[in-house]
Amino acid sequence: MFIFLLKMSTGQEISKNNEQLIYSLHFGIFKAGIAKLETKDTITSKGEQYTHIFALGRSTGFVNALYRVYDIYESFIEPETMLPARSIRNIREGNYRYYNEVFFQRDSHRIYSQRSGYWDAPHEIHDILSAFHYLRKELISPGLRYGDTITIETFFSDEFYPLRIRYMGTDKVEIGLGKFRCYKFVPIVEVGRLFRDEDDMRIWISKDDNKIPILIEFDIKVGSFVCELIEFKNNQFHLRKPQ
Repeated sequence: MFIFLLKMSTGQEISKNNEQLIYSLHFGIFKAGIAKLETKDTITSKGEQYTHIFALGRSTGFVNALYRVYDIYESFIEPETMLPARSIRNIREGNYRYYNEVFFQRDSHRIYSQRSGYWDAPHEIHDILSAFHYLRKELISPGLRYGDTITIETFFSDEFYPLRIRYMGTDKVEIGLGKFRCYKFVPIVEVGRLFRDEDDMRIWISKDDNKIPILIEFDIKVGSFVCELIEFKNNQFHLRKPQ
């Protein structure tokens, strides 16, 4: 897989703790794409420390022939607060192109988007990737009860969006890699253009110290997609063997 990594504008990076997760995306019985999620600790040449999350999704097979998709999302997160300092969205879908960088200026309670300018923002605002990282590292805990809803305020596509995720207990999930005990979450999606019901997306996260997304399912008006973990590397903790 070709990996396109964007560098911080501050200069050379030194990285460690490079977790890599690879997913296969299926539309019905057809393989539609590949996704990669990489998390690493990064130190820039100026000594700034970030957790760098890089997400790549690309189409494959017949889907790629019909409508090529090559999307990149990045987030640079302050390790102590788990809040983003900078995010990048680089979209290539068919003939459509979109690129934007967003800077989170917490001292002045503002966000700067290269596309839309300055926005007043609450201090603890996330982007989509940092919100998911925060969920994995901080919010999944034994204290969660079935039906609890977690809300994380995010700024995405130049809009403020409250990301709401409902906890649905634990479950055993079987994928190509084996069977895993998982936490089950249902993001509450917006009904309308894509989704018929607010519970049309489901995420299973491994019930171990890594809290790895194992399986994602989402139903949209044109059909159902499944995003399944097919490879993992360099996890912080030993991933439990399939049960």
